[in-house]
Amino acid sequence: MSDLSQPAARDFLPRFFATLVALTFVAHLVALQVRESIFGGGWLKNLVYVAWDERLGLAFALLLFTVASVGLWLLAWLKLLTLLGMPRRRALSLAAGAWVALLALDLAVRQQLASIFGDAFDLFEFSRGVGGVLAMFRNLWTWYHREILLGGGALIALFVAAVLLSSALRSERHTWWGVDRLSARSVQVTTALGCLAVLAFLTVLSQIWPETRVLLTGDTLVGLPFGALVSATTDFDGDGYSQFESPPDTAPWDPDQHPHALDTPKDGIDQDLLLGDLDLDGLPDEVLLELRARTHYDQAQFSRRLNVVLVILESVRYDSLRAEVRGVPVMPNLQSLVAQGALAPDGFQATAGFTTPSLSQLFWGNTFNPGSSLLDDFRDNGRKLGVVSGYNLEEEGFERNIGLDKVDFLFDSRADTELDARIDTTPARRLVPQIDAFLTQQAKNKAPFFLFVHFADSHFPYLQDNERVLGESSLSRGEMTAARRNELLEVYYNQVHHLDRGCGALMESLQRNGLRDNTVVFFMSDHGESLFDDGILLGHGTALTEVMTHGVMVVAGATQNVPEVFSHLDVRALVRSMLTKPPVVRPKVVRSPAQHVLHYLGSPTSPSKIGLTRAGEQVDYDFETARTRLDAGAWEPFDPTSTKQEAVKQLLLEWEAMQWLNRDNAGWQY
Repeated sequence: MSDLSQPAARDFLPRFFATLVALTFVAHLVALQVRESIFGGGWLKNLVYVAWDERLGLAFALLLFTVASVGLWLLAWLKLLTLLGMPRRRALSLAAGAWVALLALDLAVRQQLASIFGDAFDLFEFSRGVGGVLAMFRNLWTWYHREILLGGGALIALFVAAVLLSSALRSERHTWWGVDRLSARSVQVTTALGCLAVLAFLTVLSQIWPETRVLLTGDTLVGLPFGALVSATTDFDGDGYSQFESPPDTAPWDPDQHPHALDTPKDGIDQDLLLGDLDLDGLPDEVLLELRARTHYDQAQFSRRLNVVLVILESVRYDSLRAEVRGVPVMPNLQSLVAQGALAPDGFQATAGFTTPSLSQLFWGNTFNPGSSLLDDFRDNGRKLGVVSGYNLEEEGFERNIGLDKVDFLFDSRADTELDARIDTTPARRLVPQIDAFLTQQAKNKAPFFLFVHFADSHFPYLQDNERVLGESSLSRGEMTAARRNELLEVYYNQVHHLDRGCGALMESLQRNGLRDNTVVFFMSDHGESLFDDGILLGHGTALTEVMTHGVMVVAGATQNVPEVFSHLDVRALVRSMLTKPPVVRPKVVRSPAQHVLHYLGSPTSPSKIGLTRAGEQVDYDFETARTRLDAGAWEPFDPTSTKQEAVKQLLLEWEAMQWLNRDNAGWQY
């Protein structure tokens, strides 16, 4: 009699299948919560389920996915291995063991990546940024060889344990693997079709309930292969977009029309499927003029021998400038500068959610590379160039994007012999001597210069080894939760306080070297930071919220007026005007209705969300769900015929126009 025909074996199959499904389901559900905090929020979390109907709906969809995926996996392995002559009992055992090992490996790798990068991390974008897949694996081995060895050892131990347990059970003649009810071809085919039907149902469900698309985008092992298969097989026109992706391709048979396509004005085709054919005449003249001006910069001839210092304040949110902890100012040095007359526009906004694109666009004066940068402006005018950064400029992409390595004086974290490998950035206090050395030399040279400084103390996870000045709170990464927000604020503000000390030391060095009266200093955030302000989000770059986009800006020694609503894209033009125009008597912060800032999340060529901020108004659009939001209100479906959404249409029109006008310019490379 076959080893599959024993009655005890037949009875075990449902229990065996249910056990494997339950193990996979629970592992994925727990991993999604631990790794991505989908039910609570946290570091770089952009997908959160807060209502119980959302949570139960996601869990039910995940369970269906698991049942179908595990069923197809077992059927495929059984068919393959039995065709190779392996007994079905052993084939099922091997299939189950392979699934558990793959599940463990998948969860371990995802957990490690999420702990470093958050769920905003894109493996393929990362691999391109570090020089390709092979370079990516070399870097991962260099950085995390210990974790890789330990993880590999754990998997080997798991495999050995499974083999030993299986041998022990067979020696006791326990029959676990009976599957004779599946041995009939009709039952196998029916089961396979049933599993495929469940997956088809879930695919359709993802179009009705966009939040379930997390199961189709590779966030779970059960969804990864199926999501890739759906995308590949439903991209009928070969344009790289599918009806079942986010955003969906609603013109599946036309390769010239798809999400994020470049819309050509007045050609009768709506390439990006948004507002109909692009018409630049629909934009206000001043907006179109500004967009055109940013796409190309002529060589500037500096007529003023003014020194310029540009200081980036890493992840400093706008309220830090006036914040206090137990009566102690968080940023006393910048507060003092403002009290002495430095300009501090309250409407300074980041254009992008992360450091590299924000700073690239700051130097370019444009969302895309116009072919030159602020460094070229200074270099063309014979200015000495200095860079002092708490980051590794090569790893962050600054050398590649804006040429920060082609300067006269350079110090970054690569030269820091005391670097803490856990943090990978140099604190402000160790950058100050390098800043002072550069300024002292320039005072001797008696020639105008440009200095770029990047203080990184306040970057997540706020663990820089600085003295605890503002409170005694100290939190590990795992302790940073919404329930401990007050302690988290103290930890964060303490790092900002030390960054502010670096700003004060820089100003003292300028004064000591006799340079302050002839130097304009820009202090500005690269972006803001969410500290569970909404109870969910921690970090930056995952939402277009006030605390993530609104930063600090202080200009000491300004010789021109500064706009109230201001972004990184405006810095290059402002610096050039200060060096080419006569100084304004008593410069001030000025406001006009035309001032506004465009934001985006993701890539500038294929963003997930875009937004527009002007005085008293915020408009957001989500490409993945085709929903819009006004002034941080509720998200609503976008209706291009609605007069209430006129501001949204203007946002989309300006975004399309910006893309078209920059069609010959390249974006930043991470």
